Amino acid sequence: MGDHVDTLSLFDRTTRSVRTYDFVVYVSDIGADNSIVFVHGWLGDASGFSLVAEQLMEHHNIALISLPGHGESTPFRRSDGECDLDIDLYIEALDDVVGMVKGRPWLVGHSMGGAIIQEYLRTSSREIAGAVLVNTTTTFKSAVPKHINDVLVMSVVEIKLLRELLADFFLDRAFHQKKDDRSVRIKHRLREQLMSIGEDEVVCPYKKILTVWSREDEMFDKDIPVLIIAGDADILVPRSRVERMTELYRWSEMIVIDRATHLLPLSHYTELAEAIEKFVG
Repeated sequence: MGDHVDTLSLFDRTTRSVRTYDFVVYVSDIGADNSIVFVHGWLGDASGFSLVAEQLMEHHNIALISLPGHGESTPFRRSDGECDLDIDLYIEALDDVVGMVKGRPWLVGHSMGGAIIQEYLRTSSREIAGAVLVNTTTTFKSAVPKHINDVLVMSVVEIKLLRELLADFFLDRAFHQKKDDRSVRIKHRLREQLMSIGEDEVVCPYKKILTVWSREDEMFDKDIPVLIIAGDADILVPRSRVERMTELYRWSEMIVIDRATHLLPLSHYTELAEAIEKFVG
């Protein structure tokens, strides 16, 4: 059993385009109408949900997105000194994939991916079966400790010095109880991925998405089932913030995964896959 990057080889790789960006999607198609589209979080890519999707692909069509500016997709560009990624670009990419898959898909998003899905559901007229929101919230600015948001105003040199310390901190927390060989490989590969991301790329997508994460007064009002999943050891999106979402969405339910941190899709992928399978049926 390989790590999360190796697991992508189980899926067919395709390239899609929005605006001037190409982005990569990994898919499996069993011909049914029960599709699941996965949207990764900040600094992530399609591999972030690959271990979860591996356990669901026998009964579901799968689409794993690497958003523009992430992973193997076209790197972000700058225009007049500003990053040209924005929430609308991400939504266009998601809408392209939703239009590609069969039937009314389920949308599963982690962290930033959950914010993208919420904004997509607020603005799109497409029919969606339901949503699973993992380690995400609606008011991310108030949920994140100040020292995390301070990263946004650091220089590239300061980020470079801090990144390694933060990576080790979050990885050690996430995999503290995970000593099996596969978890060790996942941890090491994930660290390599994080270290390979350019310092400027750390900040650019995050700054753009924050404008959406602060709009609690503009929630989507579709009558679809929503599963909200929290990790009880997540310090980036605390459980108290996630619980607020159950009050905002009429048809929602919430589960909490024991000892899971913000890297839940990689450290507790079996528990997450089981929860999704039970929810989507």
